[in-house]
Amino acid sequence: MAQWRKVIVSGSNSELNHITSSGDVFLSSDGAKMKFGADNEVTLTHVHNDGLLLSDDSGIGTTKLSFGDTATFVQQQADGQLGIDADVKVDITAPAVSMSNDLYVGGDIFAVGEITFQGDSGGDIRLGDAANDNLVVGADISSSLIPNNNDSFNLGSNSQRWNNLFLSGSITANGGPHNIDSATTIDIDSVGATSIDAGAASNLSTSAGDLTLEAGANNAKVVIKGDHTSGTAVHIDGNENAASVVDIDAGVLDIDADGSIDMDSAGAIAIGTVNTTGITIGHGTSITTTINGNLDVNGTLTTIDTTNLQIKDAFVQVASGSSGNQDGGLVVTTTSDGSGSAFYYDTDRARWALTKAGDTAHTATTDIAHRQFVMTVSQSSAVPTGNPADFGNSNVSRVGQVYIQTADDPSNANNVKGDIWMFSLDATD
Repeated sequence: MAQWRKVIVSGSNSELNHITSSGDVFLSSDGAKMKFGADNEVTLTHVHNDGLLLSDDSGIGTTKLSFGDTATFVQQQADGQLGIDADVKVDITAPAVSMSNDLYVGGDIFAVGEITFQGDSGGDIRLGDAANDNLVVGADISSSLIPNNNDSFNLGSNSQRWNNLFLSGSITANGGPHNIDSATTIDIDSVGATSIDAGAASNLSTSAGDLTLEAGANNAKVVIKGDHTSGTAVHIDGNENAASVVDIDAGVLDIDADGSIDMDSAGAIAIGTVNTTGITIGHGTSITTTINGNLDVNGTLTTIDTTNLQIKDAFVQVASGSSGNQDGGLVVTTTSDGSGSAFYYDTDRARWALTKAGDTAHTATTDIAHRQFVMTVSQSSAVPTGNPADFGNSNVSRVGQVYIQTADDPSNANNVKGDIWMFSLDATD
């Protein structure tokens, strides 16, 4: 259809419905604009020596540059804020992606490859901002875990504790105090030696049950050593107020001391009360064993095996524990079975008596049949009359006692000083 058409010349304004070019299109002026839409609501403006500006008709706006559909776009979301939106994901492929300021991510971050977080010079790298945030590490840690400040940070807390701790190296813990609590047992094993050193007085105690120190290896021993140079070096407290007992069970109990060994007790000290083989005190023939105070030996037989027996007591008392009439004295062994000749006091006859060799057993405790009486001598100035009063309780047991007259008898000139008298029986006895 025939119609009028405008001829466009230089310097005139034109309004074209369609522009088709088979070559380049040039907008050869700074600040050139291309407007889109019936209302010209979208503007693409040239900015001299800077680039292109996509905006609304105000020159700012939140106009989008979409790709494929309106759900994938680049947009100025607010003044100074650029948003990149996609309905599935944003994929950036480059040898390196660099950001020179803060990065805010409102969702999850998934990264494949190595990630380096650097806090610049002295800056912090923070993971989480509250206790309800969780840090889950599914990888192995292949570096040291070193705190920034000494004695400042904890590993766990009193209410949030780690469970098992597996280590295969050395443990060094400075500072303190250190507290190890276990709901069940604590087991410390080492291939080599285990040492616990303390710089002050310390305790190893149990609140319930026994405490066992054991050297379990063959021919191993438990050594308790104290280094006190002048006082008590090792003290075993058996809680004397509770009348408890310190019990030592051993095949052989060997106590050595360079000085004296002192055993004190407010009560009796019992040694070998259940022993069935014997107790040895002393060492060798040149060592003197001293017992201070009284010595009470109970039993059926006391044996002293020495070359000689020296007793400093003025008197030796025998048969002190006898009830009723009990003979007592000395038996000199004359036979291999321990029997011998006795010198003893015969209580039934009130006389010192003798037995011959082999007559009396060393275990004799009953009335001993005498062989002879010991002759005793008394003296006075008077002539003896009546029965002797010192020894004997019958005429037979009084026989043989001797009396020495020490002065002349004024009533009988035949009885003079120095006469010797002997008590004897007559024909009527």
